Amino acid sequence: MDISKFKPLFKVSENSNLELIFRLMVGFIMLYHGFHKLMNPMGLVPFLEMKGIPFPVLSAILAAITEFFGGLALMLGLATRLAALGLAVCMVVAIITMGGFSAGLNSLNGGLEYQWTLLSVFAFFVFSGAGKASLDQFIWNRIR
Repeated sequence: MDISKFKPLFKVSENSNLELIFRLMVGFIMLYHGFHKLMNPMGLVPFLEMKGIPFPVLSAILAAITEFFGGLALMLGLATRLAALGLAVCMVVAIITMGGFSAGLNSLNGGLEYQWTLLSVFAFFVFSGAGKASLDQFIWNRIR
């Protein structure tokens, strides 16, 4: 059996547009959520108090800032690894706050598939960076 015909299935893509599209989509989602929290950071405080999160006012403000500016940085591809790390921390806190593994995955039943998916996306960007179509790459090319 000639397996060479299967080579295209295993070729690694060098298309930086994929990271760009991924960054724009996920960055916009976080920017959107962060914007609404920035417009009313106190709206999150009762929920954080109910869940026993320490310093709920500060935590709400930090979540809003991280989501908004982290989403913006992700969209621009600027300090992508740092932005993704901050957003990953937000997702870890959300997952722990909402019950972690015990909450299950099915979002129709209060599960956390959305948060786990976003966490995996942010982990991807922490380890891979922004890709070629990014301000990170532009800056890197200038300082090298």
